[in-house]
Amino acid sequence: MGLKDSSSLKVFSIYQNMIKYIKGSDIDFDKLHSISWFNRSGEFIKSQCKRVYNDVENSFFNYKDFTLFLLHNFIFNKKLNWAEVNSKNINSIKELYKNEQFIIDQQFILELDKQLNFKDISAYFKINRNGGNLVYDELILKKRVSPLFYIMLEDDVDENSNFEESEELKKFKKILRKIRKII
Repeated sequence: MGLKDSSSLKVFSIYQNMIKYIKGSDIDFDKLHSISWFNRSGEFIKSQCKRVYNDVENSFFNYKDFTLFLLHNFIFNKKLNWAEVNSKNINSIKELYKNEQFIIDQQFILELDKQLNFKDISAYFKINRNGGNLVYDELILKKRVSPLFYIMLEDDVDENSNFEESEELKKFKKILRKIRKII
């Protein structure tokens, strides 16, 4: 990730930068926060950051995997449940962003296509009156396909519509831009 410090402060900084990014700031995830800010945070947060740091140091996962996990978490949740930050969950999320998962998602969409009779993949990405689209609302949020499907096809489809994107879809796309840089 490019951070010079290797400590629980690094974990804390990634987490805090993620929250700022989700709320609208365009921030560098590598930016370290001050140690005094970390020391003023609650004991729970400090202990969780130390636990995650130890997992990284013991090679259960790396900071890139942790960042990917956080981004993925914020697609589906407004807050982080620190109990879910463990090697099993992080590695399962990492699997969702591999080519093998994209192939599984494509096969699912081909089966769905037989039922829906869409002429073009763009139909899945058209903005609906709720401000979402079929891929986001019905497939990703309901965990039928991985967000990787959206990343891989987003540039190849025409999303033009008479409707405006919802704030949730805009947030989702913003998170995907960061995920795209990580994977």
